[in-house]
Amino acid sequence: LRLHWYGNDQAFAQTMLDAGIEGLRRNKEQAGLVTNTPIDVYVYPNYTDMKDAILYEPSWTGGQAYSDFNIVIMGLSGSDSTWDKNTIIHELTHILVGQFTFSCIGTLPGWIEEGLAMFSEGELDSSMQSQLDDAIKNDSLISIRSLNGGFSELPDKANLSYSQSYSIIRFLIDTYGQEKMTQLLIAIRDAKPIDDALREVYEFDT
Repeated sequence: LRLHWYGNDQAFAQTMLDAGIEGLRRNKEQAGLVTNTPIDVYVYPNYTDMKDAILYEPSWTGGQAYSDFNIVIMGLSGSDSTWDKNTIIHELTHILVGQFTFSCIGTLPGWIEEGLAMFSEGELDSSMQSQLDDAIKNDSLISIRSLNGGFSELPDKANLSYSQSYSIIRFLIDTYGQEKMTQLLIAIRDAKPIDDALREVYEFDT
């Protein structure tokens, strides 16, 4: 893991590097995801500087992973160190998932990719958990099929998409174990449609 630091707080650089190393450990333990290739993480002092370095991302984006190039670009919140550390873990997970599932013909559903990234961060924060609980209570969850593609530009809907994806991945890993998740990712890498892959590994579909 190579950290390229553009922030002003040099002391915080080691904290972020440690968070990245922890993220690699969690992904190996929880989902069997590892890398044999160096990953470059570019950390900007704020979101504005980070967004100036890329062409386009939704307004709520705090980081971006480019698995084809083993590069993570992210900005610092300036106020929430826990959020910053979770961001580096989240984006590193995208790199590992992208490396593992790369296929010229297969596609990875958004709920799997984002769910694994959220799961690697740890527990949902209280606001996202509350939003998820309310959606369950009010029967206003987003359908899993709708979570196959990219998430909404609307922050509230995007947050619910992330929370639901986390919940699904946590259910699958906690209930059926890490090996089944690895098998699912392999099936997707082998270009099997998501429902076929789910039936093969878990004996149920979306």
